[in-house]
Amino acid sequence: MNRVDDFLVIAPPVLVPTQLPVGAWLFASQLKGNGVHAILYDASIEFFNYTLFETLNSTNTSLSKSSLWRRAQRAVHYFRNNRIFDAHQHRTHINNLHRYLIRWSGQFKGWRLGLTDVTLDRIPPHDPEQFIRYVSDGGCTPFTAFLHTQLIPAIQGIAAKTIGVSVTYLSQIYFAIELGVALNRMDIKPVLGGALINVLDEKIGTPFDFNGLYTRIPPGGRLLVTGSVDSPLELPRLIHPLARYFTPAPIIPIPLSRGCYWNRCLFCPDANRAYSIFKSEALIQFLTAAMELVNSDDVIFNISDSAIPLGQLTKLLPFFKRHNARFYGFLRFETLLTQANQFARMQESGAVLLQFGLESGSQRLLDLYQKGIDLPQAEQILNLAHAHGIRNYVYLLFGLPTEEDSDREATLQFIRKNRRAIDYLNISIFNLPTDCALLAQPDRFDIIPADEIAYRKPLQLYVPFRGRSGSVRVEARKFIQGQFQRDSLVRPILLNTPDRLRIDHAVFFE
Repeated sequence: MNRVDDFLVIAPPVLVPTQLPVGAWLFASQLKGNGVHAILYDASIEFFNYTLFETLNSTNTSLSKSSLWRRAQRAVHYFRNNRIFDAHQHRTHINNLHRYLIRWSGQFKGWRLGLTDVTLDRIPPHDPEQFIRYVSDGGCTPFTAFLHTQLIPAIQGIAAKTIGVSVTYLSQIYFAIELGVALNRMDIKPVLGGALINVLDEKIGTPFDFNGLYTRIPPGGRLLVTGSVDSPLELPRLIHPLARYFTPAPIIPIPLSRGCYWNRCLFCPDANRAYSIFKSEALIQFLTAAMELVNSDDVIFNISDSAIPLGQLTKLLPFFKRHNARFYGFLRFETLLTQANQFARMQESGAVLLQFGLESGSQRLLDLYQKGIDLPQAEQILNLAHAHGIRNYVYLLFGLPTEEDSDREATLQFIRKNRRAIDYLNISIFNLPTDCALLAQPDRFDIIPADEIAYRKPLQLYVPFRGRSGSVRVEARKFIQGQFQRDSLVRPILLNTPDRLRIDHAVFFE
């Protein structure tokens, strides 16, 4: 029986189908820690399971039980039942699954839905007003059947006093709006929250609510404070079993802090935001409860910080070792990592993979953007981690303003030189955030932003720009697609890197 103070937290699709939704999970956990009976419903993983297993796609008979549909189901079976993934087999399965979803979504005019994103022709997610009209006028989406045959009945059955929707990414906007319209027609006013919504609040200066579809204040007139690290964490009730995710072992996200302790990178939209650390005692208590919830001999913790505080991690290593748990997450290239036994302790405590935001192999660019990275030290750290059997996932960011051919070549040479210590690569091209320090110094960084009208919508998070000599992003893309990806020493790393469900599946590679 549900209590009158039940708070149902819904995470809309599209999110990666590999782990509990980080934002909604943390929000529900803090609600529970504040004495609210919180319930978490991951609508994204339920949508994927419904689409792949619980409907015969009767509106598109050419796909019903087709060979592509069967290959997509085999892909999910492979991801759930193989403790170790083979790179070649993984690429085949992930592409079959992605292709099926795209083909399936093609029955809805203008829509394209994959494993990690969704788009609608002529109505981008940063134009919510237009999409609200689309849904209100009866527009059909890939989510409509799931929403009305699965989620709405579940909401009615749970009968929670409050319904909250947690939005972290633009890929969740379409479903959040369609859900909001449906609930309003039922005379239910849901509560809106999440990391993306908090950003929009700051950007526009007032609470963002999708033109009144949502409220920002739960019943009772008090906005629950769940963002503070002083707020205790307790496990919420989960509607779905963890076996629903597309992984052979459960991945549990856990934050050690909020914000970034470095907090100086000039291109970061989150720079200068407050930084705070969760108490280690509270984290250990929460981790212990999570282990009991999972009840498995193979648990992986995703330490979800943008930069893991090493002091806090050190306090948790005995817990990971004692419970034979594994973990992964982002580290900065800190001097402490070069000291004796640091990686040995991590490895024996379950560190299977570490992520490093190198961004560039050009010391000039790293210094210009205040990354705080010394390339010789970064090289030493990568090789130390590798020597201790910990895999390295390196993130590169091309197309930074003022980037020149020599900077791109320096990055290529760094990867070539350290190829044996780099297991996976993530390659991105820089997008200029609407809220970052670079826009205050356009001349210094050779930035000519587009006219303000092109990016003044609240959900337009990036600014189109060019430099005086043209588009550095175009030059970066040419370099990546040509010299970088075709390099004989780099290409094996790229082929070994999981496609689409990248980091969450990389932990299951050897």
